[in-house]
Amino acid sequence: MGSTVHRVTGFIRQTLDARTWTRILYLLLALPLGVVEVSVLVTAISFGFGTEGTYFWPAWVMLGSAASIAIKALPQPRRAHAQLLGDHS
Repeated sequence: MGSTVHRVTGFIRQTLDARTWTRILYLLLALPLGVVEVSVLVTAISFGFGTEGTYFWPAWVMLGSAASIAIKALPQPRRAHAQLLGDHS
């Protein structure tokens, strides 16, 4: 009988304790915030993978243009060969 009374008084004491209610409040706030955090994280990761090749296409176009200009600036093999041999036709 004594242990039952002790358990009931312990339960009532914990029910009236402010720390119990702050912990419950923290858990109630943490659940929706956790759901929002995971949703934002998954959305950001999927957006990153989904736009991997298309999001930075201007950079790829500029890089391709720069490479094309650099290749055109190189001497062409026939012209360089003709200059080396002295054939200026």
